[in-house]
Amino acid sequence: FETSLKITAKNKLRIIYCGDGFELDYTPAKYDGKDLDKNISLIMTEVKKRNKGKDNRYFTNLENDIRTDSALREEFAKQLNITGSVSKNTKYLANGRSNDFVTYDGATYVRTLPNGTYQKFSKNGQLIQMSDRNGNFIKIAYNGDKILTVTDNAGTSLQFKYYNNSKYVKQVVGPRGLSATYKYKGENLVSINNAWKNTYTHEYDDLYNMTKATYPDKTFIALTYDKDKDWVTSFKDRRSCKESYTYSSDEKDPLNNYSSEVVKVCGGKVTNKSSYSFWHKTKKDGSRYLARSKAVINGQTVDTTYHEEFGKPTEIVRDDVTSRFGYYSNGLLKTKIDPNHAYNYKYDNNCAKVSLLTVVITPPPAVADTKGSKDRKPTKEATQTLKTAFSYDSKRCNLVAAKSSTGQTVSLAYDMKGRIARITDQSKKIVTITYDERFGKPAVVSRPGLGTIKFKYKPDGTMDKFDSQDEPLVAIQVANIFSNLLEIIAPATTESNNI
Repeated sequence: FETSLKITAKNKLRIIYCGDGFELDYTPAKYDGKDLDKNISLIMTEVKKRNKGKDNRYFTNLENDIRTDSALREEFAKQLNITGSVSKNTKYLANGRSNDFVTYDGATYVRTLPNGTYQKFSKNGQLIQMSDRNGNFIKIAYNGDKILTVTDNAGTSLQFKYYNNSKYVKQVVGPRGLSATYKYKGENLVSINNAWKNTYTHEYDDLYNMTKATYPDKTFIALTYDKDKDWVTSFKDRRSCKESYTYSSDEKDPLNNYSSEVVKVCGGKVTNKSSYSFWHKTKKDGSRYLARSKAVINGQTVDTTYHEEFGKPTEIVRDDVTSRFGYYSNGLLKTKIDPNHAYNYKYDNNCAKVSLLTVVITPPPAVADTKGSKDRKPTKEATQTLKTAFSYDSKRCNLVAAKSSTGQTVSLAYDMKGRIARITDQSKKIVTITYDERFGKPAVVSRPGLGTIKFKYKPDGTMDKFDSQDEPLVAIQVANIFSNLLEIIAPATTESNNI
């Protein structure tokens, strides 16, 4: 199914992602939980009307369950036809983050994401457009609940054709005569012939769970299930490596504390043995949130605690190394502290992007030189403070310059699609970048007067190879210069507010 938007019974907005169906709720900035109480009251009133023979204990227990289990509450609201409503020109925030929100103008919903992109939804919740600040966009046209076309700003389009009187896609037609066709058995997709005439087949069990997917080279993946609980119990990859999964939950609180274990065997040997545990808590408004997760991967532990409102890590412990995170009231990352570094982020711009990064580097405790003179004292390294300032184009919010306290500077220029086309450092060294228009990925990285690196991609967009006609040492120099420049601008071009 496609990414969509709906109004919940609690007067919130919910984005349902395509693919895995992940759901993210958006709440009015001044949401106080009264809507939850009203929603529960409406549900219980209807339930009592329809169950007059039940005693008070039944209703009390049910009300507690509905208050703490959002999925159960949503199901009751759906069955009882209890719907919510939203207000025009109100910001609905995701986990309290001011840079991830939805507004409604009476006709369409617009979602603004932390990376500066936008999603537009129709009044009935269909995703109709995705765009960025550089004028790039994808538009989606529908006929009822079926997608007809997907078109981008370059005029490239995909056309969707369906089997008669059904919702099932028969063919997707793209540019240059490319097309893919799909075949079904009942509700199951059983065959795909892609644009390069390669055929993939799928097999299923009696509950519509996919059990096998076969590739054009006759290799396959296979899955098994616990049908009663709808759990995947094993997965075999194309190399015949098999992962086996087991699941468990806390006897006293199975809804909020559960875990899974995986054992991977390749060639008769165990190559991975890991476990994953999760703890949820309930907010004042009755919604549940992930409070803690713990992963033990081949003996290495990552234990993460999450912020109740923002859903972001407040502490990550990797084995014995602890990193702590602090946030501004709008959810943007403020500080990150680990044993040898303290990072501080400031956002003095309208783009919600880092304007100043301060890093305090504290060297580890000095260790005496046991092999040298007995009188020699351990050398104590000085604490360093490094700062990097970033500036942006006020209209498109593209990074245009970075300047560090060490004297390094970087300026950037962009092409018409908002992609970095030229990077210049403090010594006027220039790196130019051109792109493969099929995938929007770098095709040529060049240092004028020094050398060039060319990148080639497979038909599916993954990297095939890169090469250079220049001497290997020259190519390495170009790569190093490019890498160093990217390192300077990294805090501004990566999502520091999306840990």
